[in-house]
Amino acid sequence: MRRGPNIILIIGVALFFSLLGKAHETTQSCVNALENLNRHIGRNFFETRRDFARYAEAFPATVLRDLSLMSPDGHWIDAGSGEGFAIQDFFNGKIFDVEAVLKNAQPSSWRPRRLHLDSKTLIESSKLLHGKRPGERGYVTGVTFKMERTPPQIDKLTVHTGQFFEDIPTHSFAPADVITDLYGVMSYSPRVDEGLRSYHQLLKEGGRAYVFIGDYLESPELSGSRRLVQHGIAGWDAPYAQSRVRKKNGQTVSLLEWTMDLPGFNARLEYNQVDPSPRFGVVPGIIQRHTLVLEKTNQQATIPHLRLLNADEGKPPLRIFEEVSE
Repeated sequence: MRRGPNIILIIGVALFFSLLGKAHETTQSCVNALENLNRHIGRNFFETRRDFARYAEAFPATVLRDLSLMSPDGHWIDAGSGEGFAIQDFFNGKIFDVEAVLKNAQPSSWRPRRLHLDSKTLIESSKLLHGKRPGERGYVTGVTFKMERTPPQIDKLTVHTGQFFEDIPTHSFAPADVITDLYGVMSYSPRVDEGLRSYHQLLKEGGRAYVFIGDYLESPELSGSRRLVQHGIAGWDAPYAQSRVRKKNGQTVSLLEWTMDLPGFNARLEYNQVDPSPRFGVVPGIIQRHTLVLEKTNQQATIPHLRLLNADEGKPPLRIFEEVSE
């Protein structure tokens, strides 16, 4: 009988070290996931040469409207500007050919699919933009981790290179009317929460962040998409919508749902409609090319802290996060 307490003590100590070991393994796994994703981003194996016409095709027409109505003192931040061709085009005399965009808009050169764009807003915004001289178009800041060419030397244009967006202090930027994110920070970052806090701090009251999400398929069951088949998320062929967040209350939601539920933003989805081309294994139906619009509603936004648990090497990656204490 006297050995009972000793046995309980031994079991308790063993259990403690077992839990400690599991906690260490979990921490190490998170560290490895973070390092791997940062290494993946650092390779820069992405499309980085998008021009302004590609932005007009990818984003809803409200982006062009906001940019065209921006005052000379306004500010556009392009978070993930690649080689900076789109922000350079913004100051050119001819930003994009509206007729060519409306006639030839295709989201992929190897998979031709017809985009239905808001032609009225596109034409009106184009006229306003083309009617302004470079000095009348507001300020632009581009952010790119790696730029292979010399950044364009244009008045009112600043390009940050060599740092991840989340590592740049917000005081380095002027307040923004518009933030665009086309396969940028929100699509690749292992620190989505930090990026969103920066977006909220940088946006002026009523300013909008446009985060490109990707495609939603009306008939996904025979889509042939690796991501849809692998993860079984009905309709979404978009890693942002398929990435997951494990909340503190034990509930697991998509990263898209988690983002749209954050305080401090009026969140909504806008989309361009896409007609899929006939292709083996694809069910005819509407494809919606979505953008998440985050409009700043007030100065207070308590955004939960996230920890990256896992990420693949997709372009963009599928990620799994969990909410943690600060």
